[in-house]
Amino acid sequence: MHWYYLDAQRQQNQTDEASLRQLLENGTLEKSTLVWNETLTEWLPLSKALPATGSGSGASAKSPEPPHPDPTPSPSNAAPAFPLTGSAAGVRAFAAILSVNSGWIRFLGGSLVLLGVLLCLTLAGAVVGWLPVWQGRLLLRIARLSGEVQGSGSTTGFSEAMESVSTLLKLTGISVLLLAITGAGAAFVLLLG
Repeated sequence: MHWYYLDAQRQQNQTDEASLRQLLENGTLEKSTLVWNETLTEWLPLSKALPATGSGSGASAKSPEPPHPDPTPSPSNAAPAFPLTGSAAGVRAFAAILSVNSGWIRFLGGSLVLLGVLLCLTLAGAVVGWLPVWQGRLLLRIARLSGEVQGSGSTTGFSEAMESVSTLLKLTGISVLLLAITGAGAAFVLLLG
């Protein structure tokens, strides 16, 4: 299993457990150094992630460092909550965020497809009914891909899912713009009317 630790510059470094313990013993790492592996849900201090590190670790070999910031790094130091170095574990961890909500994503996707079909049955809706249908199909694809990627760690599937998210956001922007124009037009007609 791969372990990741944050060095003094908040850069991620990959290693194995034996090397991690050796780095602690020789004073390169401290018990407060933040570490992560695919079994953890967040970055933890080394002393909590590997509790059997012993009391004689390298803490005395170095001068004390200020405590590390919150394990959820801020955008200014840009270390992610899990490694996204192209590893399958990183991709799985990110896909899990979408996969946890796949039921709601599928519900919204199906609802949008149904709304679009019903809109297409009306004269005015035939012009814009394709937007919710397309958005719904994208959401259903995202839900399917997130489940697959969480299981396989496929970077190709992950890229496809993120492209679908990007397209969905663009279509949502177009939908909001069309709603705003329609609303403004309707308000104008009411004011003149």
